[in-house]
Parts: sequence; structure tokens; C-alpha cells
Amino acid sequence: MSEYGQGTKPKPTLGYPLDAQKDGVSGFGRTEPFMNVQRLKDEFLFGIPLYSFITGEKISDETLKSIIRRSAAKVETKCRISIFPIAREKRIDFDLTKYRQGFLQMNLGACPILSLEEVSIRLSNSSVYPYAIQTQGNESGELIYTFPLEWVNLSLASKGILTMTPIGVSGLASGGMATIGTPTADIAGAALLGLMNKANHYPGFWLVRWTSGFNANSIPSEINTLIANYATIELLSMVSNTNIFSGKSIGLDGASQSVSTAGPAIFKERIDLLAAENKDIEDRLRKHFGPGIWMQHI
Repeated sequence: MSEYGQGTKPKPTLGYPLDAQKDGVSGFGRTEPFMNVQRLKDEFLFGIPLYSFITGEKISDETLKSIIRRSAAKVETKCRISIFPIAREKRIDFDLTKYRQGFLQMNLGACPILSLEEVSIRLSNSSVYPYAIQTQGNESGELIYTFPLEWVNLSLASKGILTMTPIGVSGLASGGMATIGTPTADIAGAALLGLMNKANHYPGFWLVRWTSGFNANSIPSEINTLIANYATIELLSMVSNTNIFSGKSIGLDGASQSVSTAGPAIFKERIDLLAAENKDIEDRLRKHFGPGIWMQHI
């Protein structure tokens, strides 16, 4: 078994900046706490009236918190990045090309990897046969083979990619290669591992458990900026929609004065500028955290 506490292997670097061991110097850093209401007001909503032009009703801090949460969820889905730590489990197909040429490369599809808990082969009885008897720890299927976490390379953890030391197949899955529970499991594990040299593709072969996201107070500044920009656009749209009058006129004793305004388009220019900035940030984040190249059997 792995020597990483409770069977967990942490990522070797910060993940942001890429391959960094330590971020910044005193007074300067590229990561920060998660965006909050006060910072949103101070840095991104300066001079913006947070009330309805029609009723005068103010936008509460609770509403601002909800908008920030929605904006963070939008960043996660659009950029395919986990912001807050989340435990994940996924079955990944065996691919002969990746086994022979890519060091068992696995694209987990959720990044950055914060820690790795398990790479194993498990039976699918818990999902295929819902009435099968389950034992504690085997809710995802009976354990057949555990890949030692020491042999898993996490240098591409920020991109959600694992690579592993190639393994050979002997008569039994033993010799320190895995943690196997019973002699029967040894034989089953060896049989399944034997498929590695014969089958081009085997669906749902590996089961991977990992945690994706960022540590507390270590959110990349560009992610916070993107969250704040999304929130600002939503707030500007809310406020501008209440500015329904494009002009007003005041008359007194035959004298009058007219004032014209942009009406609902009062913040259009600001919204357009933020939308253009968002596109640039999204592209940079996808490039930084997304897999640039991968392989598979065709």
C-alpha cells in the first residue's frame, strides 16, 4: 500500500502557477482567498448604484453572495475547473495505446487534482446488480487490484492527467505490485491484468478516486477575477433593466428642461468590456488547466 497517510497521495506542486513549489514573496502572490461581497463592492462595483431605479429597493449582501456562488459555478462549468475541493470517483477504460506508449495515461476530466486516493480494478457488482451484498469499503465493487500510488506520476495533476509506471504480468498479481485481499482475488487480478497485452480496449477497467479543486485561501487570482466579472455583469444587467426611462422633462411657468439618458443601455459599454475580458481569461485558464495532448487507440 502507499505510504501517504490514509491511502492518499497529495499533488507535488501548487498547480498554480504551473509547477510552482511556493507562490510569490512577501506582499505579492498569485493566489488568494475566495471572492467575497466586500471585495466585489470595493474593486468591481465601485460607483455602481446597487438599487432599483424604479422602487429604490437595495440589493442585499445575501443576494450578492448568491450571485457570487452562481458565478463560481459558471466558471467551473465553462472552464472545466473545480474551485472548491470535491471527492470524485470514475471508471476509466483501458486503452492499449496508452498502456504501451503513454505510461497508462489517464485523463480524469476534472482538474486540478488536489490528491489521489485510489487507482484500482474493482468488480462492477454494486452498479450492475443493485441487490448484491455489499461490504464496508466495497460499495463501488469488490476490490481486485490496487495500483500502488507510489508508481503514479502526478506531475500533470493541474491538468487532471495521471501517468503510471508500466507493469508486467506474472502468474499471480503479487510480488509487491498490488494489495490483494485473497488468493482468489490474486488469480482474478492476474487474469484481468493479462488483458493488458491482448485487448485493444476494455471499458470501465480502472476505478479512480481523487479530490479535485484548490486548497483554502489558494484560489488563483484570475479565477477570482472571472468570478467577479460574471457577478458584475449579472448585477449591471439587473440594475440597468430598472432604468426604464430614457429621458425626462421638467416644466415651470412656460420654461422647460429635458434630460436624456441611456435608459436600459446605461451599462452596455461596461458589460461589453467585461465580456471581452472574460473571453481572454477563459482561454488562458483552459490552456493552463486543460490537457494539451492525449492519446487513444483508434
